Amino acid sequence: MKLTDLLYEIGDASAKPFNWSVNRSIDLVSKQFIVGIDNRKKPRDWIGPIKFGYTAHSNKAQYDITMEAMGRKRLVLMLPGVEKPKGPMYEMEVWISFTVDNSDEDTNMNEQYSVMATVIQCVEDFIKKASKYFIIKEININPKSDTSSDAQLDSKRGRLYLAYVKRNISKLPGKWTAYADSEGVSIKNGDWSGGDIVAKS
Repeated sequence: MKLTDLLYEIGDASAKPFNWSVNRSIDLVSKQFIVGIDNRKKPRDWIGPIKFGYTAHSNKAQYDITMEAMGRKRLVLMLPGVEKPKGPMYEMEVWISFTVDNSDEDTNMNEQYSVMATVIQCVEDFIKKASKYFIIKEININPKSDTSSDAQLDSKRGRLYLAYVKRNISKLPGKWTAYADSEGVSIKNGDWSGGDIVAKS
């Protein structure tokens, strides 16, 4: 299937998201993560990963959507006469994945469009809740290859992910810039320029 065909089908918005729920409170996990960062001798070093999880259900399967995050304390230079920066004092980078529970199926039970619509909603929810505690610097999506477990954007799953990012990045709260390389899509916080940009919110 060509990318243009994927975009056309996604544009029809025919696939509805599944019902989903948060596995553990985003607020609780975020607060626990911050305690762990503060207790480190070097809170500026990246630590983790810590997992934030969602579960979605269809008539055919249960899908587990996971956000794995690395976190650290922000570097804030306090200069005389300069106001303290606003916003959270911690930052994180996130990697998204999803699996079919209790199944070896890698085709998402032919429900891939509804799965992607569900993932978009879960990412939206995660950003809104976690952003109270962390500046989310980057969200990474690394699809599996068609022939191995290695990440590869030029695969059926990779092209689907890329198409969804292009169509849905505007739904994410805040300003975001999406880049693509051979391994996947990286969505960076802010309005960036240069490099292999594929979409902006």
